[in-house]
Amino acid sequence: MNSTDFTKQTTQTTGATQTTGATQTTGATQTTGATQTTGATQTTGAHFDKGTVDFISLGLVSGTDDQSNIVSIKPRLIIDYPIGKSEQIFTGTDLSGNSESCTIEINVEDNEAPVLNCPGDIQDFLQDGPTRHYDLGDSFSVTDNSGEVPAINPDPKVLFPLDLGVGVLLAFFEAMDSAGNEGTCTFTIEVIDLTPPALSCPPAGHFTTDHGSAVVTIDYSDEINATDNSGQVDVRPRPNDVFPMDFPIGQTEKNFRAKDPSENSVTCLVLITVEDNEPPSCPPGSSNFTTDPGSDRATVDFLTTFYPADNSGQVFGNFTTMVGFYPIGKSVETLVVTDPSGNTVECTVQINVRDTEQPVLNCPGDMLTPLEENATVNIQLPMINANDNTNDTLIIRPHPEDIFPVNLGVGDFYFTFTANDSSGNVGSCAFQIIILDITPPELDCPPIYTVYTNPGSDKGTVDLSNLIKATDNSGEVEIHQTLRANYTIGRRVENYTASDPSGNNVECTVEIYVQDREPPVLYCPPGGNFTTDPGSDVATVNFTTTLYATDNSGHVFGNYTTTVGFYPIGKSVDTFFAIDPSGNSVKCTVDIINVRDIEDPVLNCPSTNMKIYPTTDSVLAYLNYSEVLTAKDNSMEIIISPNPNATFYGGIGIGQNEYKFTAADLSGNTDFCDFRLMVPGYFTLEEKRNVTSPVSTEPYSIVFWASTEHAVKEDGPFVVNASLTKLSANTLLENVNGEFYKSVTDVLNLDSFDRNFTKISLNCEIYFPTLKENVEVDENVLPVCHFTNDKYPPSECLWATDGCVTIYEEDYYVTGVTCRCNHLTSFVILMKPKPKSTDQHMSILTKCGLVISSVFLIITLVIICGFRELRSSDRFRMLRHLVISLLCVNTLFLLLESDANKSLIACSLLAGSLHYSLLASVLWMVIISTDLYIKIKHPFLNHERRFSYSRFIGWIIPAIIVGITVGSTQDNYASDRCWLSTDSGSIWAFISPVCLAVLTVLVQLLIIGYVAYKKSQLPNQTGEDAQHLKRIRTLFSGLLLLTPTVGLWWIFGVVVIFSDSVGLEYIFVTMNSFQGLFIGFTQCVLSKEVRDIVRKSFNNRVKQSEHTVNTAITTTN
Repeated sequence: MNSTDFTKQTTQTTGATQTTGATQTTGATQTTGATQTTGATQTTGAHFDKGTVDFISLGLVSGTDDQSNIVSIKPRLIIDYPIGKSEQIFTGTDLSGNSESCTIEINVEDNEAPVLNCPGDIQDFLQDGPTRHYDLGDSFSVTDNSGEVPAINPDPKVLFPLDLGVGVLLAFFEAMDSAGNEGTCTFTIEVIDLTPPALSCPPAGHFTTDHGSAVVTIDYSDEINATDNSGQVDVRPRPNDVFPMDFPIGQTEKNFRAKDPSENSVTCLVLITVEDNEPPSCPPGSSNFTTDPGSDRATVDFLTTFYPADNSGQVFGNFTTMVGFYPIGKSVETLVVTDPSGNTVECTVQINVRDTEQPVLNCPGDMLTPLEENATVNIQLPMINANDNTNDTLIIRPHPEDIFPVNLGVGDFYFTFTANDSSGNVGSCAFQIIILDITPPELDCPPIYTVYTNPGSDKGTVDLSNLIKATDNSGEVEIHQTLRANYTIGRRVENYTASDPSGNNVECTVEIYVQDREPPVLYCPPGGNFTTDPGSDVATVNFTTTLYATDNSGHVFGNYTTTVGFYPIGKSVDTFFAIDPSGNSVKCTVDIINVRDIEDPVLNCPSTNMKIYPTTDSVLAYLNYSEVLTAKDNSMEIIISPNPNATFYGGIGIGQNEYKFTAADLSGNTDFCDFRLMVPGYFTLEEKRNVTSPVSTEPYSIVFWASTEHAVKEDGPFVVNASLTKLSANTLLENVNGEFYKSVTDVLNLDSFDRNFTKISLNCEIYFPTLKENVEVDENVLPVCHFTNDKYPPSECLWATDGCVTIYEEDYYVTGVTCRCNHLTSFVILMKPKPKSTDQHMSILTKCGLVISSVFLIITLVIICGFRELRSSDRFRMLRHLVISLLCVNTLFLLLESDANKSLIACSLLAGSLHYSLLASVLWMVIISTDLYIKIKHPFLNHERRFSYSRFIGWIIPAIIVGITVGSTQDNYASDRCWLSTDSGSIWAFISPVCLAVLTVLVQLLIIGYVAYKKSQLPNQTGEDAQHLKRIRTLFSGLLLLTPTVGLWWIFGVVVIFSDSVGLEYIFVTMNSFQGLFIGFTQCVLSKEVRDIVRKSFNNRVKQSEHTVNTAITTTN
């Protein structure tokens, strides 16, 4: 460390005390005295045990005088101080002898590390032993500027002496003085090994092979050894892995290498020589052979048959080229055998040859001979011979001439012959002679056979025993099938087979018809008296046990299978029929089914006393009785007396009014109820019916306007409270759909109370003049009014838009927006993603389609109303109501293109009217489908009376559904798009009835189609049945075309409500807009009935015109 590498640190402490005293005398002599104490800290200089303090440069000591005299300071101002704390007193004296003293405390710190000296790096070589000895305890020294000798850690005298093996040791030492300064030193000791190991191998050796083996086994594992000065040595390959080892004949070398951890290595060689002194061994002394095929000698290959053995595995000699041909009997040969080492031996072998080959007999092949006219066939002597490999003379047994010629009848005949040679071998041959009968029998069958079913059975007896005949030339013939059997109704083809004893077959086919002429048996129930089902205008009559049919075929169809019938109030006559698969039918009639209605109607009045208030400036109150007085009956026809409409029409006077109403159905069943209605007295009008006020005194305060125009005057005076909840810009708030939008205004809280401090709801407008200053202008979002009824912090509330309309100025980011709502709650402006812009093409398509649809609907309505035949038709009367409801739908859809959504009331009225018209159109479609279904299932019911019920279903039920929906959702019924709100769930009041209606129509269509198909399959139809079936098909085809037009397109409409698919939206708009066009074409242009009526009317008018012209001409003449 250089002498300049130190840091000087000085700390000055304010002097402890300064004292001044003065005495004034006549001689004008003034004496001043003072004492001042300060403090300073200084680090020692480099390599010194003292610190130099320059009081002048540090500004710690200075002298001044009021007479500007020179002040002398003692002692000197640059002084060396030892480590630690010291005090220095300085005295200042001016020229007049006046003096003042001060004391300074000096603290000298030691920041210099001790100097530690270690030995230099050491490198040595390993010699005889595995380690080197080192004694370095006296090679270390340490000095410090403080003069002390710090201790060395670790202590070298404790660590050394030290024995080290091969490797590198890094030594680290440190010394610390009393001031905490630390000095270090390091050095390395490296021990290197350059001496190779010592490896010993056994000398070269000579060995002979093990007995009967081509190798000798040697084990040198204990004779190969290695040593090293490091004490560690590795020999490769390892002797224990190599030995014991099998060495082959000849010379073999094996190298070994020894290596120590320092990669020093040495090698040695093991040389082994192996000799073979064992002679070969002779093959077996004798061997048996058989003669070659077709020869009296045997071929002997000595190389494969008489091969000698040797421990070396290789032999040589004359046997390797010897191939001999030896006769039957015994023969002797001598063999000379030598191995590769020159060891030789002579061997004698005996060859035994035997004849095992059988003689060969040649017989003719199998013979197949047909039997002709005679009963037998004469077979002549065939050619049979025998030969053998020994050229012996062979004798064939039995002798062929002793058997042939021979006469054979029909059958299979086997002949076997044998021959023996001199060695006892036997040969044989055999052949077969087959005599066949190939002429088939003759079979005669009738082509068609018809029979009728047995009484009470679905089977008929077929007896062909006298009609099917069979003959054969052999005189024996068998028919395999049964000629008398019972067969079920219908056609079947039977095959009959005749065969003779030789298996010749002949077949014939008979077409058998079993016909059923027996009609079914139909059991009809007796008439009876029934009461209507609870809550229904019909009675359910169960014919399960009393109406059934049987038939001999086991299968019967007809309307009798409808075991449950629904009959209206009054008397009914019903006819049932049954028909079997063969067209045999039977009918029965139930004369009197009398249904009575004994169920009382239900009349509901308010359960408690009611209070209503007069209208403004009036002493009369008005009541919509349908809201408090309801009646229902299972017959759907009910009369309330007195007439509620007349009772409440003129208003209700002040005071307490008592009412009693009675409800009666057409069957005389009644119910009654009574209630009290209180109308309070006079009311006091308020001077001020509206309030407009800013919320705060800020320049751009939110301004609200509230109106009490629709509140009851008696409840006044009214109080409106307003407050603000501050929000930071872009605070995220959650809406009722779980979406988070940025807020751009503070939250305005509005509450209104009557004079009893009861909270009420009022119409209001809130003007938000500006948005938050740091709101970013984004073209993809729009400021929208939101409200909440929750009383939690804004970030924990759920915000909605129902009952509020947002009104925008020209530049709403600058001029602000206005919220127009029908309630007072908490309000805020949230940045909501802009709705998709209206597709101009879709708008044009919608308008054009609606206009075209309306034109065709009007044409259809004119056609239906213009022709008497169509007006009197049940089908077209219902279609007329459907067309009227669709015209209303088209008109309302066209109104949606206007700005009606600017007004909450107009928007709600438009949504409710459209909801009602759409439900009516769908219900009339269900009515048309149900009418056709009932006409087919119950053709004898009173359809005229059912049409009166249909008008109630088609027009009143939609009104009930709309009324219930409006009452349950109240202000949240319609959305800001003038349609049912998805937030409040009112949209399901439309989706659910539509889906149920479409499903009902589809099920009815399937049933009607199935019935029409089954009726078309019935045989033996009369002209009346055919005409009825034709009418069913006409109605079914018309409804089949009408249903997709009116109902199925709403499947796409439901999907569009919850989907953003543009393709589905175009499909929905197209089918919705052009449905009038579809109805006009399907129900008028494509209807043969309408075309016939129009054509007939046109022809009548032409004839009438011609008759008028002719009459005029005659009169003129």
